[in-house]
Amino acid sequence: MAHVSTIYLYKPNGDPDFFSMEILKNALSKVLVTFYPLAGRLVFDRDGCPEVDCNAEGVLFPVAHADCTVDGFGDFRPSPAVRQLLVPSVNVPEKSCILALFQYGGVCLGCALHHSVIDGVSALHFINAWSETSRGLDIISVPPFRDHIVLHARSPPKVSFHHIEYTNDGIYTIFTSPPPEDLVGLEECETAILTISKDQLDTLKYGLNGERNLSTFKAVVMHVWRTMCKARELHDEQYTRFFLATDVRA
Repeated sequence: MAHVSTIYLYKPNGDPDFFSMEILKNALSKVLVTFYPLAGRLVFDRDGCPEVDCNAEGVLFPVAHADCTVDGFGDFRPSPAVRQLLVPSVNVPEKSCILALFQYGGVCLGCALHHSVIDGVSALHFINAWSETSRGLDIISVPPFRDHIVLHARSPPKVSFHHIEYTNDGIYTIFTSPPPEDLVGLEECETAILTISKDQLDTLKYGLNGERNLSTFKAVVMHVWRTMCKARELHDEQYTRFFLATDVRA
């Protein structure tokens, strides 16, 4: 797992302290008291299992300045260049890894949070808590739940389902060995933004007669997966390659 990046853009609201760097940094230091695992480091125990060392070493928060406008970035199509400009990065050391990185610049906030300790829902939870603290609220409306006892395995452990993805080393060979000839070039992907209208999205989520009730994420992923399967059935190599390399964002 690695850092997952997000970019937040804001429009000025007329407040002279709008997006103040000092306010953001002070609020971040306060909210990290509650979300203290993010101020630690990812390490590995004797058995090679990852764990969080809550050593309060803090997060990375560089400040960037640019002589340009938001319009200059166009549609913000994901690319290595945009990520390098707007999202902080760090070289991961062998035995310790910073978990949270933030980059401030004008009306743009680039975030990189390590996926081993935070997912999409909890990342947004953290950003909302930071926002509340920045607005001067003394109490976070929804405090984090850090009791992992509910995730403990049975004693003794009981495996009820065989997860082949954790036991079959062959699944990971594509990442460690040279790709076969028919996959050469897949690592060089192009990014495209496919726009789905509200009516189309509603059809995917609820069906033509309201026979289902899916979340936006499930509906879009279902549609892309079904389209990819159809492409593979048609043996259209270019079409299949396109959907295999598509990054779905819902």
